[in-house]
Amino acid sequence: MLDVDPVRSRLQADDVVLLEADLTTTNQPGWTLMKELGQTAPPVLAVYGPGIRGDTPWMRNAYGSEAVIGALEQARGGTPIARGN
Repeated sequence: MLDVDPVRSRLQADDVVLLEADLTTTNQPGWTLMKELGQTAPPVLAVYGPGIRGDTPWMRNAYGSEAVIGALEQARGGTPIARGN
């Protein structure tokens, strides 16, 4: 889902930093972040940015392209396009 347009092209923008955590075993550093986010299993998509208020990022375990694009816009400080899955 993240590797198809319009999401793929938005994730390749200069103002986006895409990180992927290794969760292949429970001793991988990605599990520390998963625990901090209150998550117990992948997949988890977390979006951080100056437009995301509070201490918790926008997070979803299931999502559609409109929700991802909306979260990226919100993170930039713009108006979110979509808030659902």
